[in-house]
Amino acid sequence: MRNEIYKIVLMLMLLLDFHPTTAQNRVAFYDAKALTEIYKGSSVPKNIPITDATVIRILESYYGTGTDVADLVSRNKFLKPYFPAGTTASLTDSQKNLLTQPASSIGNFDVTNLVSGAARFLAERTREELNEAFFKKMKEQLNAFPELKTVFPQTTSFLNVIETYSYASVLQVLKEAFETDVQNLPENLYLVKTLTSASCPSGSAYVKCNARLQKLSDFFRSPTGLWVGLGLYSAKEAVSYTNPASFLNQIAKSSELTAISISGVVASADYNTASIIALSNFISQSLISTDENQVWITSNQFTTLIADKDMLNIYLGLLYASTESAAISFKINGAPDKTFQMILDEYHPRLPEIESLIKSSYSAFNATNNAVKQIKVALEKSESAKPQQALYQYYKTFTSSLKPVAHSSLLEKATGNIKFGEEYDKIENFLNPAVDIAYHISVKSYSSAIYDVTILLKNLDAFDGDFKPLTKSFVKYGTLISTVANAQSSDEVKKALEASVLPVGSSAIKRNSLFNMAVNAYVGGYWGKTINKDSPVKTFGLYAPIGVSFSLGIKRFGGFSITPQIIDLGALVNYYLVNGDNTALPDEFKVRASNIFAPGGQIAYNIPKTPLCLTYGVQFIPSLYSKGQIASNSIIQVSNDWRWHLSLVVDIPLFNIKVIDFKK
Repeated sequence: MRNEIYKIVLMLMLLLDFHPTTAQNRVAFYDAKALTEIYKGSSVPKNIPITDATVIRILESYYGTGTDVADLVSRNKFLKPYFPAGTTASLTDSQKNLLTQPASSIGNFDVTNLVSGAARFLAERTREELNEAFFKKMKEQLNAFPELKTVFPQTTSFLNVIETYSYASVLQVLKEAFETDVQNLPENLYLVKTLTSASCPSGSAYVKCNARLQKLSDFFRSPTGLWVGLGLYSAKEAVSYTNPASFLNQIAKSSELTAISISGVVASADYNTASIIALSNFISQSLISTDENQVWITSNQFTTLIADKDMLNIYLGLLYASTESAAISFKINGAPDKTFQMILDEYHPRLPEIESLIKSSYSAFNATNNAVKQIKVALEKSESAKPQQALYQYYKTFTSSLKPVAHSSLLEKATGNIKFGEEYDKIENFLNPAVDIAYHISVKSYSSAIYDVTILLKNLDAFDGDFKPLTKSFVKYGTLISTVANAQSSDEVKKALEASVLPVGSSAIKRNSLFNMAVNAYVGGYWGKTINKDSPVKTFGLYAPIGVSFSLGIKRFGGFSITPQIIDLGALVNYYLVNGDNTALPDEFKVRASNIFAPGGQIAYNIPKTPLCLTYGVQFIPSLYSKGQIASNSIIQVSNDWRWHLSLVVDIPLFNIKVIDFKK
């Protein structure tokens, strides 16, 4: 970076022309040599064309700009023989335009490599400045919302101990923190339920935070919140269990499901759906295999059970005898609750209807049996990736085993509730995303896991609008964290940041010092008009002026800067921002100093807590002003117009010349 800054400073020195072309310090030898070469190369012997722009620039540097060079030369006994008699200085429009460019020694200087390096530096620095601002804002948000701090604890801890300006040097450590948080996402999400006011930051933010956490507590006691709570618990448990039958049993016995059953706020539909989960688990436990290579009994064993009516009757009799069958009950409108034991007793003569319920339940269990076998075979063969479809089936056992029970004709007839299946299908909106979280984390599809969480969080927004800033921040930072966690290389990490980042870096010094003078660059977009009295043209684009800024800081209110500028690298910076830092310029494309010469000035307001500035200014339009000129390798036409413009830019101080701090 120091080398790039040095190159930029060197370029500024060249363009500022630290050896001004005046009669006092010009080297007459070289000027005479140049005129002699023109004289000897002239098509007319002993004739130097006084209308030649280069000749005029040399002579005017001795006689003075704007003088009648032809008249003065005609009275110079030494020069007169070499210039055509009676010729007056009459410049063409294009020659006049050339006079607005720097002196020939500078204007024709090939600075392609120099400005290409500077433009690459500014393109990369622009991204870094935006990244720095993003991470600072991210740290503030994570600390302001204890909910986010709980979900992403490693990320919060990392950002709190690492200065934001050094993030680029610790990307790998940052990635590891992100990955740890995503992998622990189910457990961390569940902990959000336990937050109290003690988790809130102190100071003025406490009141707002405490009020929001109280609403969060109210949400988890509401009917929707109880199901979201069960979903979060399911996601947490799903990543802990290697046996889907044990996982289903854990959910059925959980305090979360019990809370739905005993809560006074849930409707009959919620109560009955909770009973469906309990009944599905009851049937599951009755078919567990004793073979360590199986979860449930084999399909052959189940076929034997169904085919042997005596065996089936005894099996159902054992279900009936279980105290659990008497504990699983369903609410019926206008009638006493009916237990599953009562249903078995009532439908004993109609064995096929009970048999249908058991068959459809086992079908879901057996699909998982097959999935487990596929996973086991893959692991035994040391395959690097588990069969994803089999793994998906494994995690979906929870919800797939509930559906056949919920849509059982037996339960609908026994309870008189023809909407039994519809009621369960609504609850799946809470359970499916929860199980998907566990699956997507298992296969390291972290972005999909974040999306699953956002589906659950939408219920928070619907409960109270005050949660929208929280859920919005979760989506913003969760998406970045998941994408970076999935990155396979540092380049992918950078791309993830560029895709997620919005607007601190060294620009902060302007706000936090009384006075600052610095060599400064800006990169951003402008909108303005050309200063052409006859036909002004509206114009917009990206520009990257470089000059010297003079700034007054106002601390937390930002600051103001005045920046006289010398050059504008906007076209080149735009080219590298669009095409990437490693993109080469077209082989035949050359940049002359005159192509980027853009004198002017601007007044800027430094927006608080960001590297952004709002500016108003005037500048000479450089002849190289569009990235299209580079891509098409077109001939760069000389410009001869100025524009005023408004712009939003990233502030990039290159190095400080003078800093005066606020008095303490």
